[in-house]
Amino acid sequence: MKKWLSKKIVLILMGVALGFGALYCTLVVVNTVLISAISVLTANEMNKDNTGCSTVSSGGSGATSLVDKDFNSMQFQAYMLKNGGALGPHAQDIVDVSNEAGVSVYLTAAIMMVESGRGTSSACRIDNNPSGMSINEVPIHYGSMKEGMEASKKTLHNLVVERGLNTLDKLGPVYCPPNTANWIKMVASFMAEMKNTKNFSQGETIGQIGGGCNPNDISVSGEKMSYFDKVFPLAKKQLGKPYVLGANINSDNPSSFDCGAFTLWILQQSGVKVPFNRIAQDQFNKTKRVDAKDVKAGDLIFFEHTYDTGRGEAITHVGMVISKTEFIAAQGDNVQIAKMDNSYWKAHFGGFGRIQ
Repeated sequence: MKKWLSKKIVLILMGVALGFGALYCTLVVVNTVLISAISVLTANEMNKDNTGCSTVSSGGSGATSLVDKDFNSMQFQAYMLKNGGALGPHAQDIVDVSNEAGVSVYLTAAIMMVESGRGTSSACRIDNNPSGMSINEVPIHYGSMKEGMEASKKTLHNLVVERGLNTLDKLGPVYCPPNTANWIKMVASFMAEMKNTKNFSQGETIGQIGGGCNPNDISVSGEKMSYFDKVFPLAKKQLGKPYVLGANINSDNPSSFDCGAFTLWILQQSGVKVPFNRIAQDQFNKTKRVDAKDVKAGDLIFFEHTYDTGRGEAITHVGMVISKTEFIAAQGDNVQIAKMDNSYWKAHFGGFGRIQ
């Protein structure tokens, strides 16, 4: 898998033009190859039809865009031009990345307004960084505002859709744990202001429901390997830990993982004897191929050509099957649960493997 730098939450003091000074958080999600074809999921991969959202055609690609039921494009763009500072001219870009990510346009815009001080921060104006992405508390510089918004798109898709944090009450503690209550109020205030309503409920859905997966709600159907009930609880505890290529797993509580290190570590920590090392190709080579109809929870799932390892390997990514439709893996920003039928994973599917 691609190399991603670790994600942290940092608290920064800044006045936000809401009529009062406020604390806001910057979510640090760094991707050194952010816009490569391998690194970034396409709109086709991320856009899924969903109850609670209306769908519209998105031009010649045939992809489906998710938009807010009550979204008023002209009203939104007028609001952003008047109030959004450097974000104003990019109102349509905010709409586009929100649709591709499968989240509320108002959510994306509100977070950007909070993090950039209504589009007035130097990070937004100079670094094309609307959402507070940083390395060691220093804002990342993007070549264009479009690149900065692509980073925001991937982050919000991961949190809201893949991880199921689809209300502000759920998202706030993860996005801004040091100052959750204030952050939620500020984002909700901006959302209500943009929607021209008196109030935005903190429990109101902010993205598609069902596109992600709440690990506490997972029910394993069908057969499972004998060791699975011991491995899976440990695997779930690692959810959200950052993806770091070459992560050090020589401890009983690693701070990060890459894909092969994750599967190796959860198996070994659970007492499962394995014949392979942490490399995905080696794990593929030393497991038995299993047909999809016979796959069990606890089997490994492999993907090919997700990136160039520099070693000429075909198999470049691995995760563990947790149900007939889902797997858990270190990928993207962090350890997460994903759907097997996602178009990206289907296109790169390399087979299932069983430990002998």
